Amino acid sequence: MKQYIIYIFFAAIFISLTACSKEMRQMNKWAKKGTPDQKDSAAMFFMRNKDYEKASILFEEVMGIKRNTSRYEGLLREYARCKFSMQEYVTASYFFDQYLRQYPNGKGKEEAGFMEAYAFYLQSDPAYLDQSYTDKAMQALQVFLDQHPNSTRRKEAEKYLTELRERKATKAFNQAKLYYKISDFKAAVSYLQTFMDDFPDSRYREEAQFLLIKSGVSLADVSIDTKKVNRYKDALEFYQKFITKYPNSIYLKDAQNLHEKARNMLLKLDKTNL
Repeated sequence: MKQYIIYIFFAAIFISLTACSKEMRQMNKWAKKGTPDQKDSAAMFFMRNKDYEKASILFEEVMGIKRNTSRYEGLLREYARCKFSMQEYVTASYFFDQYLRQYPNGKGKEEAGFMEAYAFYLQSDPAYLDQSYTDKAMQALQVFLDQHPNSTRRKEAEKYLTELRERKATKAFNQAKLYYKISDFKAAVSYLQTFMDDFPDSRYREEAQFLLIKSGVSLADVSIDTKKVNRYKDALEFYQKFITKYPNSIYLKDAQNLHEKARNMLLKLDKTNL
């Protein structure tokens, strides 16, 4: 009985492999000399079998022939998927976008919207590099979330959007810190204020608000006499906002020292101006 089962098992494998081999030969033949419909079928076959190079070439050929037919919508979507699978994300995002433009109410619009955004996400560079694709990904993800609020991909899209926002926050905060390090305190104050407006929920916000106090005091220290008073007062305002939001901050002691310094400098300036 066992031998019979083994025989059946291997016979099934042999038949399956023979059938696959025969189908493969047929598809290769259609790929070379088939009709447009046969090449279409061959492209789909290679796509299913993850031979994306062959599928891509055939899709390009068939799309040129069937541009004004009802089949073109499906071909455009499959070609974008194919390019994504080949990790050609620039091309993939372009063709997902083309699908959305040409078929705004197409049955594949939700998938195309997400995949365009995801392709941009995969092209996004680390925080220390250019963030052009980060911006594109964030915009595309937000459009997707707005248009498909009940999508099964919503949580995934939100996760990517949060990650990209934090990447942008990292770049903005590092830029502000750089201005402080090179003693361009005026720029540091400006960038830190912009950072806190743009990224109110960033994990860097506490450190940024403390650094704003340091930058404010340092800016006042190096200012001309006519600007010192107002800039020390600005630093005191930065401190008040900081302790209101972070009364138990790890930076509290240093912030209090800066506050004390700013107050003392104001008192000294007031006496000088009497």
